[in-house]
Amino acid sequence: MSSFDSKLITLMAKKMGINSDNVLKRTAEFLRLLQLRVTASSGARQLSDTSRVVMCLDLACNMLGYPFDKTGIVRLAGVNRKQYTNGLNLIENLLDLSKPATVEALCVQLGVSEVASFAQKVLDKYVELHAQGPNGGRPLDTSLPVYHCVAVLTACKHNKVKVDKAKLVESSRVKKIQFDKLVEDFAPVLKNLGPKEVKKTALKRSHKLIDLVTKFDEDIENQESACAKEEKEVTDPETEDFEAWKKRILSEAGEDT
Repeated sequence: MSSFDSKLITLMAKKMGINSDNVLKRTAEFLRLLQLRVTASSGARQLSDTSRVVMCLDLACNMLGYPFDKTGIVRLAGVNRKQYTNGLNLIENLLDLSKPATVEALCVQLGVSEVASFAQKVLDKYVELHAQGPNGGRPLDTSLPVYHCVAVLTACKHNKVKVDKAKLVESSRVKKIQFDKLVEDFAPVLKNLGPKEVKKTALKRSHKLIDLVTKFDEDIENQESACAKEEKEVTDPETEDFEAWKKRILSEAGEDT
């Protein structure tokens, strides 16, 4: 990699607010690999050096989980929103970075793993209802990330779990208006599913904890009662051993005479 590319990476990273040596190293690796895989007929040749660097920085941050403010990133790359999305997808494919979106992966990435099971049921039910509807003859391409993203959002809303919708829209790789339209299409799915599984699980766990605490308190009370009973049997005259009592009474009677 030339010194020009290195300087451009550093410059663009600074403008994007990225301060991570690991991100810069990974970006440099992406650019080197991209140079080897770009052919004369590849659409990536149409991207400027600046666009490639910005997009590779974006991909490196995403891979390493490094958050940064994406405001103005399209303008910085010198392209429009559609060109940026297409270019990013193209580079992902050339670098073999594109992975099929899954409900579970999205939930882990967004920190809402507790709804993963319910979100998968939402997606499965949507596919089932779609097959039964008027458009059932047209199969759904559930490999598209938008379906998984909407399923996760639907599950989070239903279970009142906070999630970053903006990140889901971004991961869906469709326009927000298309995303919101699909969210509406998913709405009838919830009528065909059971109660809020996340809350039910939490409630069950809460009852179990209460039962354990109650049992612990009862055990303590029983132990205290047993100890008090033993102490009373030792010190209370009414529970004095009969033979000892008899001997004491006879002794006292002898002294009186």
